[in-house]
Amino acid sequence: MNYRDPKTLSEREWSEIASLQLVRDSWGLDDDADAGKLLASVAYGVKFDFSPQTMPNYRGDLFLLCGDSVGEPLVLTRDKQGTLVPA
Repeated sequence: MNYRDPKTLSEREWSEIASLQLVRDSWGLDDDADAGKLLASVAYGVKFDFSPQTMPNYRGDLFLLCGDSVGEPLVLTRDKQGTLVPA
């Protein structure tokens, strides 16, 4: 598989994304244990193994998340501690 090919998000990744306050606020999610499953049912999400030539200090996960309306996607990467953060 090419590193530029999009990858399907795992259930664990959906849950991790749904735990972010920014995502909860954007999608109106409650502090529900199944927030990841709910988010996966109402949003589009993909993950890439990102290695940009313009950002030589970053190599890792890049998540794109968008709702059911056309607009700017939410872009997430991981910080040095591995925590998801808006890009």
